[in-house]
Amino acid sequence: MRIAITGAGGFIGSKVLEKLADYDEIDILALSRVQNDRTLYNKVRWVKTDYSVDSLNKVLKNVDVIIHLAATRGTQGLISDYHVNEIVTENILLAMNELNIKHLVFASSIAVYSDTTKIPWQEDISLSPKTLYGISKASCEYLCAFYTRKFKFRYTILRIAQVLGLEEKRKGMMNNFIEFAYQGKQLIVKGKSVVKRQFIYVDDLAETFVLCAIKQKEESIILNV
Repeated sequence: MRIAITGAGGFIGSKVLEKLADYDEIDILALSRVQNDRTLYNKVRWVKTDYSVDSLNKVLKNVDVIIHLAATRGTQGLISDYHVNEIVTENILLAMNELNIKHLVFASSIAVYSDTTKIPWQEDISLSPKTLYGISKASCEYLCAFYTRKFKFRYTILRIAQVLGLEEKRKGMMNNFIEFAYQGKQLIVKGKSVVKRQFIYVDDLAETFVLCAIKQKEESIILNV
């Protein structure tokens, strides 16, 4: 099996590469916007791409499954700041049709929800994003559904909780707690926290992506992770 990973040099992508490297029967194609010459894993081939349809048609030949992680993150700005997520996702779906690739594992987000009184969220509730990033991810999900119906392939959509790990560059409260604990520093909590969150550790998330990519199912599915 040959698996391609977009955003392979990122926080989650690098962990997915580590997990995939444990499988002898898997050939790994790592996609990135920048040239990457990492040699940590001999079975990983790095390819630079601008994620245009032409570029993807060239680099994704003979791929069986795509794990799509590449995305612009954030909560502020304008919706135009996040259009690249939809464009890249659509380009990947178009390339899948051109190259007869039948399975996409897409990294969505629990940002497509907003009502914290309904935690734990269920996959069948209505989407109600309250951030531009969440709107972008919901739009990408709809693109997956649209092109799956049109081109007759399938998707696995993972709606990811807030990811914890030492390598995460965007520091939220829990990631700061982990880093302080790792460094033996004192944890300081100010005020009363009433915010609700769902979390997942990055290694567990990476294992989930790998299992979803290598397990062959007939139907499309959406999972909260």
